[in-house]
Amino acid sequence: MPRISQFVITTGVVVLAGAAAAWADIGDPAIVFEASNSMGSGSYTVSLDDGAWDGDSWFWMLVRPIEIRNDAGDILLTLNEGSAYFQNDPVVSMGFSAAAGGVDTHFTITSSTVSFPTINNAQARASAAVTLTESNGDTATLSGLYAGGNLFEAHYNGLNVFTDLLTGPYTKGAFGSTSDSDEYPGGGAFAPIGAVSDISAQWDFQLSAHDQASGTSVFVVVPVPGTICLISVGGLAGLRRRR
Repeated sequence: MPRISQFVITTGVVVLAGAAAAWADIGDPAIVFEASNSMGSGSYTVSLDDGAWDGDSWFWMLVRPIEIRNDAGDILLTLNEGSAYFQNDPVVSMGFSAAAGGVDTHFTITSSTVSFPTINNAQARASAAVTLTESNGDTATLSGLYAGGNLFEAHYNGLNVFTDLLTGPYTKGAFGSTSDSDEYPGGGAFAPIGAVSDISAQWDFQLSAHDQASGTSVFVVVPVPGTICLISVGGLAGLRRRR
């Protein structure tokens, strides 16, 4: 998963933005992994109870591979790795590694919605990376199912699209591997997004039979520097996160 930078307070003040995201609400379930193909469909759901809290941050990591099966018990897809990190700043970050079964498989990974007091004049950025590996000696294909063939989409204020990333399809020959990364805006910058009160993210793609795909993503919203105000740490001493 992408590394998330932590802001260190060294001057005795906390940086907030008016009615900024002080206490976020994370929807439950936290993440839903869904697989479907000609054999049927199945899903794996991660609840908030499956993860752990660290202050105002929630994180989860898959401890063993999970087989997503149809109603008949056939394996549609194996989720080998999974991870998530949600923070009230707000941040939504996810990671996965999956292998398709014997049929080309549609795979969707959907984060919960992280809701927070409205951040006015906000700015945001998103980045994602993916790797495709061919595993059985033919050709691997990874096709994004968003408009334009993109694999990843970042949402705000419901299903408003902040950006689509990773334009497929990706292909690779026998026993090969290929990787790509994408970000918006480029160069580590942030883009204006207006007033924001919730964010979420989703992966949506089709993976060829027997092949593997892995990916990481992060979507973060911050206040515009000009709207930032400083509140003393002492003034926040009595505040507690509400869950």
